[in-house]
Amino acid sequence: VSPFIYSLRVPGARREALIEHLSARGVDAGIHFVPVHRHTQFAGARRTPMPVTERAVEQVLTLPLHSRMTERAQDRVIEAVWTFFS
Repeated sequence: VSPFIYSLRVPGARREALIEHLSARGVDAGIHFVPVHRHTQFAGARRTPMPVTERAVEQVLTLPLHSRMTERAQDRVIEAVWTFFS
């Protein structure tokens, strides 16, 4: 959980299209989720296949969120996400 971003999981292979859609509407979206097993410190660690984690990593993006975000900015984010999925 982070106090300055909101994570969203986008089903299927639509994440990049959503990021482009948001960007065109002035909303910065990012990719901040990196699973632990992909960090260099754990590159040599023994592990089993993690298909659920690998799928999630390709679907998660983050939306802006912070305590001083205006209602207008919130509405812009909501509207941009809504128009993508409607």
